[in-house]
Amino acid sequence: MSGILILRRWSLTQHTRKPKRKKRHKRSPNEPYRMFERRKVQGKNRHHLFPESRFPPYFTKPMRAQWGNVINKPIVHHNAWHDLFEELTPEEAIVYLVEHVYPKGTFTRVVFRVNWQGISKRRYRYRRYSQSNILDYRWRNQRGLRHQQIAAYRRLFRKMDPVLVLQHIVQEWSPPGYFVSYYFAAKVRGGEIICKSVY
Repeated sequence: MSGILILRRWSLTQHTRKPKRKKRHKRSPNEPYRMFERRKVQGKNRHHLFPESRFPPYFTKPMRAQWGNVINKPIVHHNAWHDLFEELTPEEAIVYLVEHVYPKGTFTRVVFRVNWQGISKRRYRYRRYSQSNILDYRWRNQRGLRHQQIAAYRRLFRKMDPVLVLQHIVQEWSPPGYFVSYYFAAKVRGGEIICKSVY
């Protein structure tokens, strides 16, 4: 009887044994994060500056292809953008940072006007003690950044000043001609930093 029991136990352990998983490369404490990112993900892929999911259904792909909406971005930055903003449009990303991420009093003035292909047509003026209705309910109730969003923000903007972050979104993460005009101003030590459109 004991021999039969031993054989049964051995056969059960053989069938239920899990395959070994490959060991993933983990970042050592002395390894810079940039080198770890470069080893993990390389190359570029296509990023839609205005999210495809936000287009009205009557805009066909040939129409959208003529507007310069698709651009090649490093995969690390592309993933970080969607981790931080998900499917927000460029002006919604700016409003989210200004009203919900940066502390109140950071900006003295934030004004912009958007008019692009008849889809996005908005004006915005920052008011310190009131919120705009540009963002939907879920984003309006979110305060600060979650852990994953903090890491994504650092990858995208490093140590840029808040005004330069907004200008970077206008220049690098928006379709050509998306912002008709903009004016960003924030307090810094010894004065005020201003970024504005030249057209």
